[in-house]
Amino acid sequence: MKTLIPLPFSNRGYNKAPAWLWQEPIDISDYTGEQLRLRFTFDTVDELYNGFRGWLVDEVRILNQAGTFPRWTGGEGFGDLQFSEVSPDSELPLVLGEDYTFSATVNYVGEGDAATLTLSYITLEDFLNGEASTLLVELDTGVESGTLSSELTTIDDSVFVIVLEAVDSDGEVLTSESINYVAY
Repeated sequence: MKTLIPLPFSNRGYNKAPAWLWQEPIDISDYTGEQLRLRFTFDTVDELYNGFRGWLVDEVRILNQAGTFPRWTGGEGFGDLQFSEVSPDSELPLVLGEDYTFSATVNYVGEGDAATLTLSYITLEDFLNGEASTLLVELDTGVESGTLSSELTTIDDSVFVIVLEAVDSDGEVLTSESINYVAY
């Protein structure tokens, strides 16, 4: 019986040692005096080229100096979209062929025209092919916070994304957040 060994793949390619990358300092001066939580995430997205240890975070420092990398604020003058109480938990795998209700509590702090908050579903394949997502539920235009909860949705794809968006009256996406899921 042959034992399969993961292929060594790094940010430099197949069978090459990884290279340490440098990120420019990020300016967080807008949060002076506030308590912050740093979050690092890693998502393999698919089953390809994952025979390596992922990525490592090393030597994180908070310094009293100006950052050169601008802080993202959700778009120029549009505000931000926060979400919480996501269900089902995206950290746990779902079961193919099962029905799920997707929900999230959202809050949009934007400027300008009233937005419509939406929750949509898109498969990885459709996303890569430039297809549109499937709308599952939306809040009434102008409602800037609340819980978006879909009808029962059957999971037929192993990798998919739930997308939360704030959309203006012309259908332009002002800001969005995504939640990745895997089903077996």
